Amino acid sequence: MLKSKNYLILLTLLLCIFMHAQASGSANFKFKVKFDKDIPINKIEVLHYRNSGNYFEKINLKRNSTLNEIEFSGTNHYIVGAQFPLLVFSLRETKKDYYAPEKKIETLKFFYLKIDNDNVGHIDREIKFTQVFPGLTISYKYIKGETVYNVSAKKEDYLRADFPVISELVKVDEKL
Repeated sequence: MLKSKNYLILLTLLLCIFMHAQASGSANFKFKVKFDKDIPINKIEVLHYRNSGNYFEKINLKRNSTLNEIEFSGTNHYIVGAQFPLLVFSLRETKKDYYAPEKKIETLKFFYLKIDNDNVGHIDREIKFTQVFPGLTISYKYIKGETVYNVSAKKEDYLRADFPVISELVKVDEKL
């Protein structure tokens, strides 16, 4: 009887240890983000939000003005089950005020790239922002041993439900 109690206690302790452990690791990533021609990449600032312990160990940005795209590559640290760090692109513009056309206003428009998985590898799908669709979500599945990516776009009106309201962002250091 005492022996089985000891085994039961040992089994319970082992289960508690393994049930509360978190798996983590590092993975390389590479993808390109395109923008419509009315969103000049030279005026875009790239920021990110560290998501539940997921952060960039190394990140490289390469801007291509001719194609109006930014190529990302690097390594992210991840915790299994948490999302890839949220990427935010900000565009500062001066334009006419919609409500008072004689006035000029300065705006800061945000574009959000949310990747649902903890690491992404090499994304082979087109990722493209437009003024109409400032929120993109990428997810993937494994089908017959191949990674199949899905990019879905969100109109501005629907961003609040899918993207967190963020009060602090970390500027991406392009030299890191």
